[in-house]
Amino acid sequence: MSRTILFGLDGAAFNVLEDLVARGVMPYLGRFISEGTRATLLSTEPPLTPEQMLAEFTPEEVAEVGGAECAGELASLFVAAQNYVAEQGKDPDTIDDLTGHLDQTIDLWVVENGSLRPAPGSGCTEINDTSDPQTQACETGAKTLQVARQAYFSQMGQDSEPNQQQLVEIGFLREANPDLDLEDGVVVAVAGGACEGVDLGL
Repeated sequence: MSRTILFGLDGAAFNVLEDLVARGVMPYLGRFISEGTRATLLSTEPPLTPEQMLAEFTPEEVAEVGGAECAGELASLFVAAQNYVAEQGKDPDTIDDLTGHLDQTIDLWVVENGSLRPAPGSGCTEINDTSDPQTQACETGAKTLQVARQAYFSQMGQDSEPNQQQLVEIGFLREANPDLDLEDGVVVAVAGGACEGVDLGL
């Protein structure tokens, strides 16, 4: 009986790998591909699960919201809300709107006056996110661009700085951000763009 080896390369796009194989940088992967089968590795459905989101919380963030149970319910609420918006095309008004999207019962959080707050006696801590949506979008975009740049150097081993279009073509960015740019390896706001004057949080 022959043996089968199955392995996945998380975050490795074939357009990048094929180039590296063709240049002889990854000969063993080239041999695996030529003598075996390759396919695109699909993500989970939905792409973001509460468990994945909770795993991204730092210990400090977990402590800030009141501990693991509080953070776990928050992760469930966030993912359920994303799925609700994708399905309904609008934000949920209450936790009850998320019925059918939640993976657990929510006991530690309530919605009061349109804001998510800790339930009385829950031990959870108020979330003090006072940044406006545009600031959040700029911060997220800047972090995404920074990570894409780091991935470029990590996987491509290039000496020259990439631009956003190169990062898109290689598959490290979904699309270029018109409000941000890379200048000498630093993420900056584009003059006159929506992120101009915003602290990008980097």
